[in-house]
Amino acid sequence: MDWNKFINFDELIMPSVIKVIYVIASIGIILAALAIPGSEFSPLMRILFVMLGLLGVRLYCELIIVLFKISANISKFVTEK
Repeated sequence: MDWNKFINFDELIMPSVIKVIYVIASIGIILAALAIPGSEFSPLMRILFVMLGLLGVRLYCELIIVLFKISANISKFVTEK
C-alpha cells in the first residue's frame, strides 16, 4: 500500500469494505431466513426471501461500487487534461 496515495485520497478503501459488507449482509439474510419460526412461512417463502434478499443486497453493493468506479474514471480524465 502506497501511503502517499492513501493520505491524498488517490486510493479508495471503500470498494474493499463494501465487499466485506456484502458478505456480512448475505450471511445475515440467510440467518434471518433460518430464524423465522417454521409455522409462519412455508419453505418456498423462505427460499424466495433468501433469493430476493441476496439479489437486493448484491444490486445495492454493485451500484455503490459503480459510483466509485465512475469517480475513479472521472479523476483519471481530469488529471490527464
